[in-house]
Order: sequence, then structure tokens, then C-alpha cells
Amino acid sequence: MESLQGIVEKIRFSTEVSGGENNTSTSHVAVFEINKKPIELKLPDSIIIENGDEVLLAGEIKKGLFKALAYKNLTNNVSGKGPVFLYMLLGVIFTIVGLATIVVGVGLIFTPAGLYMIWYSRQLSKAYEIVSQNL
Repeated sequence: MESLQGIVEKIRFSTEVSGGENNTSTSHVAVFEINKKPIELKLPDSIIIENGDEVLLAGEIKKGLFKALAYKNLTNNVSGKGPVFLYMLLGVIFTIVGLATIVVGVGLIFTPAGLYMIWYSRQLSKAYEIVSQNL
């Protein structure tokens, strides 16, 4: 997990909607630069960042793009993170169902998916701890 701090430049926002007719989810996406490094921040809640704001980010670099998992806007004292509790809850449920059904083969799909969700919820939590502690 890496952190990055700097002044936001060239910010652009978009919204992603996924799901079906009865169930949809919305993600807010901000793409911007800090010190000429491209950043992507995707969260379920609104992202309160503007050009010129100083932010602290935590995330990982993938293919040259810093994928932020949490942020703290140091200019206006606003922060945001991904849905830690949701991923942890689903991860535990999937893992339990997977282990219970591993003998019939279904668990071979559910168990790894559950373990991944638990791992990802821990990544989101670590990212938020980083931006919360470095004030």
C-alpha cells in the first residue's frame, strides 16, 4: 500500500452505474493528476475534490496508474473510502457457504471469491487508516 500527497490538477468526474432492472449500484469516479502522476479514485459516495486542493491518497500503482482506495482532502478536511463493511460481510458469507459446499464443487467458486472479498476489505481499511493517521 502506497500513499501520495500533493495538489490536484486536471480533475475530471464521471459516474458508473451497474446492475440490472431491480438492483443498481452507482460509483463516483474522479480522474486527476498529482505531480504529473495519473490518479483514479472510484468510490460509492461523492468525491469532494477540486483543482488546487491538497489531498492525501492511499492505494496501489497498476500499469502506471495510481488507483486510490481512500482519500483525505487536506484543504477542506473531507475524507472518503470504499465500502469496507460490505466487502467484509459478503466475504465472510461467501467463504462460509463455500466451505459448506466444497464437497459438491460449488465451494470451489464461493470460497476463493469470499477470501478475495475479505482481503479487499482489509486493503480498503488499511488505505483509510493511512489517510486518517497522516494528518
